[in-house]
Amino acid sequence: MKIINTGLLAIIFALSFLISFGSQSCLAQGDITVDVPNIFGPTNAGTDFWFTVPPNLDVDGAEGNNVVKIIVTSYAKTKVTVEISGSGYYITKFVEAFSSVEFEINPDIISFGENASNPDGIYKSKAAHVTAESPVTIHVLSRFRKSSDGFTALPVQVLGKDYIIASYNDPSIYYSLYSSLPSYAGIVATEDNTQVTFTLGGNINTTTSNALTIGESITEVLNQGDVWILASKAFTNTALADLTGSRIKSDKPIAVVSANQCANIPTDNKYFDYITDMQLPTYSWGKTYYVGKIKGRKRSPIVRVFAKEPETTISVNGKMIYTINQAGGIDGEGYFELQRDLEKPESFVVSGNKPIMVVLYNTGIEEDGLPEPPGDPFQVSMAPREQFGNELMFSTPSVSGGTGFPENYVNLIFKVNEDKTIPDNIEFGTVSNGATTWKKIRKYDDLFAVNQDGEYYAMLTMQLPRDGVYRIRDKNPVTAYVYGFSEKDSYGYPAGLSLTDLQKADTIAPVARWEISCDGFVTGTVTDYPEDAERRANLAPYLLRASESYNYTDWLITYDKDNRSANWQFRIKDPTKDARFVISFQDRNRNDTLVIIEYNAIKISIEPDKIDFGLMLKIIV
Repeated sequence: MKIINTGLLAIIFALSFLISFGSQSCLAQGDITVDVPNIFGPTNAGTDFWFTVPPNLDVDGAEGNNVVKIIVTSYAKTKVTVEISGSGYYITKFVEAFSSVEFEINPDIISFGENASNPDGIYKSKAAHVTAESPVTIHVLSRFRKSSDGFTALPVQVLGKDYIIASYNDPSIYYSLYSSLPSYAGIVATEDNTQVTFTLGGNINTTTSNALTIGESITEVLNQGDVWILASKAFTNTALADLTGSRIKSDKPIAVVSANQCANIPTDNKYFDYITDMQLPTYSWGKTYYVGKIKGRKRSPIVRVFAKEPETTISVNGKMIYTINQAGGIDGEGYFELQRDLEKPESFVVSGNKPIMVVLYNTGIEEDGLPEPPGDPFQVSMAPREQFGNELMFSTPSVSGGTGFPENYVNLIFKVNEDKTIPDNIEFGTVSNGATTWKKIRKYDDLFAVNQDGEYYAMLTMQLPRDGVYRIRDKNPVTAYVYGFSEKDSYGYPAGLSLTDLQKADTIAPVARWEISCDGFVTGTVTDYPEDAERRANLAPYLLRASESYNYTDWLITYDKDNRSANWQFRIKDPTKDARFVISFQDRNRNDTLVIIEYNAIKISIEPDKIDFGLMLKIIV
């Protein structure tokens, strides 16, 4: 006869489970791997973006036809929020893995007062703020009727504190309907109490709407989300005023977007179009740039070349042609303009003996004569060879099935073998329903002049078959530029950008530490080294590897003000099941740390699942 208290049995089993589970939770397995390459880190992929969109040209009768598009592309399914708090705008959408989602915004929401031509001033909380739970890439397009251009947005962690403006001249002397078509600088603070100093460059006839003259500086203090807009103004109506060459410095990271309301490129060549670009911080500038010709054009594009340091010599295809005397400033001293004067367009190499920036401008179609090709001017910041990457993902400026441009192209620039043949490791991917179809690149259109290291690079221009998402990968460094045309407007932007801090001699990977509590709550830190701030690159955007992680929730990461360290946390969603969490931390010099945390739950089972204890004796005392 068995005498068993059934209530006591239940308590014993419950206590046994809790002790086993608690012990295993506190001993979750972990691993750290250093120097694991990934496609994120110091690139245009991130989770936190601030930017503005300077005024486009609003023509009569365009009501309802003007729009600002924010196209968000992601490697993993994630939630994306766009907010412009000063306008009360707040929208959240989900984007699927290897797909894009599009936010269409009325331009009035990102407006700058009634005087759109000369809107100098500070606009409180008028910046666009885009956040995502996992890293995304963002392309922005201002598309008005007959006037458009776009840019690739940069996340907060790769923004800088030193910029030089690249814009273009006011062409209003060629158009009797307009008294001013200015160039712009739009400055966005990412933190409160940001001190920003603007020093005017341009040309000898340039001033600003608030009467700043060449070489003069003005300082303002901005709070997070504030937009400071500066506009060029000419001393006379024939002066072709321009903000190009103006220098912007700050004590905290800022975003800078340049534009021209409607530019002729070059100034005496019609027809005009809106141009815009997100400026690259000077820490990311390199020494060698590959300038490709534009599909369908009879002449090479124009470039403007800028120097980070005084007395920088500039070469084209290895031949020295110019010396830039100063870092920023007026035309001819702080920058210069170049167009290859040849009978047919040419792809060429621009290099400097010190860090430089090269910006490409697609020219107006009048110089091509009849029949006029489609399209109009656009502006693109070019990537130096030192900032090429191994994988890019981009979207056309319209999601699949949307209203986009009838012609879309990509200029793909890649390294070839010593014998000038194509390596077997460069591929182009077309994404459909989240799946990528890869094809190897087997040809090129142009071979660039050999660079100073004896390497050859080539360019292939490909017409994209439709709107949508595309990918590029290569074991060697690669870059690409996306552009497109309709009958009377155009766009252009980098397919992707790398922003390694070329100023820093940081070779040490970030250090990650974490603890796991007995209830499955994980808290951690990540810190970049060395201690020396002059050498330390600081943290770049992380990559949470969602496809390799499971059974986690409540992920959160918070960075300090200098992005040197961050606190992070998550929770095991169901402690009765196995869990895995994989995240890659990287600094802005591409030193990697991969963290793998594995939790193996205790599985409790009773065999047989039914037990016959026989007759139970009830004892009454």
